Amino acid sequence: MADYSTAAYTEAIAGGFLVNLSANGPGHADALAELGLAPVVTILPHAYARRRQSLGRGKWKWTETIGQYRDRITALPNHTPTGRRIAVCPAAYTDTTCEACRACARPREAIIGFPAHGGWRVVETAVAARDVPLGERWSFPDHRSMAAIIAAEKAA
Repeated sequence: MADYSTAAYTEAIAGGFLVNLSANGPGHADALAELGLAPVVTILPHAYARRRQSLGRGKWKWTETIGQYRDRITALPNHTPTGRRIAVCPAAYTDTTCEACRACARPREAIIGFPAHGGWRVVETAVAARDVPLGERWSFPDHRSMAAIIAAEKAA
């Protein structure tokens, strides 16, 4: 696990600057919450996201109602392994914005969960596939990119 400076976090929070500790999942969120330094946020599986359809050019529409969404996620865990409540980010299932909501910008007991989307869906898949222990890198440092493979083929 990373080395966290209690004094730095305590000083920042005392000065009015809220620091969210970012976890890779609910188990990691528990470990960070145990430090008692600051509120914690975490990445959740994509299943926690409300379904929507792309209309192109950055536009989209919801494909399930808020009721259908709530019914679907009731079967999903809403607490960490040690019992801390996980609240899904409202911007993931409503039309609110971060500026309007600000749930993760206030001191709180609940852990705010962000459903994996975009590039984080790749992270979610990689972590699940490799069963990466908490606090360890999920990336593949020895993995060659396509550019490296093409360059090696051209040199050969």
